[in-house]
Amino acid sequence: MTTHRTVLFVAILLGSVLLARAQDMVPLVAGSTGLVTTVRNGEQDLASSANPILLLPLGKRWLVETEGEFVGDFDHRDGNWRNAFTSSLEYAQFDFFANRYVTVVAGRFLNPFGIFNERLHPTWIRKLQPEPLIHDVEAGSGNGGMLCGALRLV
Repeated sequence: MTTHRTVLFVAILLGSVLLARAQDMVPLVAGSTGLVTTVRNGEQDLASSANPILLLPLGKRWLVETEGEFVGDFDHRDGNWRNAFTSSLEYAQFDFFANRYVTVVAGRFLNPFGIFNERLHPTWIRKLQPEPLIHDVEAGSGNGGMLCGALRLV
């Protein structure tokens, strides 16, 4: 019975995604969550994380992007639970689309060294793509401004 409900839920979800139309200036809330459990010698560890992302368009040329990180670590030892909770701001940036080739970015943003941080750092993607060897050197966020985009060569 639950298998049929799961299949029906997935079919409705996919159908609504396929039928949805793109809309201008609609805020988007997305993100990822994760839970890792470990049991060793009768001691249980739970590591949970939630990373909500907000994309807020302001007119046709401005976009506010922000992502938070909330991490909870729970340990069960000697019949007692111990917990630790941390939160941080991954990035909060303003994007100005100057033209179709250049975006001006200001605020706190993921360091743009290579493409890993900007495009592959979310937990659900990272498990599919191994981290580069230099990840610990370049990972993190920075404050300031940058120009990003591309040039048309042909």
